[in-house]
Amino acid sequence: MSLSPPLMAHEADAVMPPNFIEFYDSKSKFKRWVPRLEGAFNLYKIKPKKKNSYFLHYIGSELYDTLCDLVSPSQPETRTYEENIASLTNYIDPVPLEIAEYFAFHHRGQQEGETIKEYMAVLRRMAAGCNFGSFLETALRNQLVCGLTSQKIKDRLLETRNLNLLTAFDIAIGMEVSQVESCKTREVNIVQMNMKRRQPVTHNLQAKNSSVHSAPPKPCYRCGGDHSASKCTWINASCNYCHRIGHIKKMCLKLKNSQKVNLVDVEESEQDVVQFV
Repeated sequence: MSLSPPLMAHEADAVMPPNFIEFYDSKSKFKRWVPRLEGAFNLYKIKPKKKNSYFLHYIGSELYDTLCDLVSPSQPETRTYEENIASLTNYIDPVPLEIAEYFAFHHRGQQEGETIKEYMAVLRRMAAGCNFGSFLETALRNQLVCGLTSQKIKDRLLETRNLNLLTAFDIAIGMEVSQVESCKTREVNIVQMNMKRRQPVTHNLQAKNSSVHSAPPKPCYRCGGDHSASKCTWINASCNYCHRIGHIKKMCLKLKNSQKVNLVDVEESEQDVVQFV
């Protein structure tokens, strides 16, 4: 509410309080708007006989039409300020049924994504229509504990002796903060573990590639030397065993195959001798 500095009493009677917000707002409560209007009246020294005129102006056209319907066939202008306030209050903010309010309060649990502070604020607002009286703190404590979504916090509160509302609220808030921090830490640890799991795969791949690149070259098939066959000095040499060009005798495949055949013949001959004996 934006208001200019207070005027003198006689000036305030002649000038309307500037920039005072009109009522109609579905998010507001009429019974909470009226005290703001009364505050403006006091600030600007509005006389009682003029309150009704200001009130009918500031409730806005839509609410004024509603008031006319409510008091018909009378006119709002012919009624007192207090009578018009009462008519709109009973229409917009009727006195709730106590049993219905208690039923809603008793079945209100903490909702998903709702913090304990937010949940507690809702319970206090709902308790206003339950007429708990001196039982208010106990009722709030009971519903706070019963309606919590965290079974861990609930169990802790249920095992606490001499639990009052303030203690229950402090414990619940502390554990909620701890759970949130623990969840964050767990998420960080999971990310770090996943990163570590990926690293060995990379290292193994690098090691495998390294071993492939660092593996010693095959010996030259021409001479058996540690170099490429295309660079061998024996590339035009003639084998003393098979007489082919391109390798020397010790690397001759024909010679090696011949030696294998001879070895097999010897082993078979030895077996024959053993059987004969």
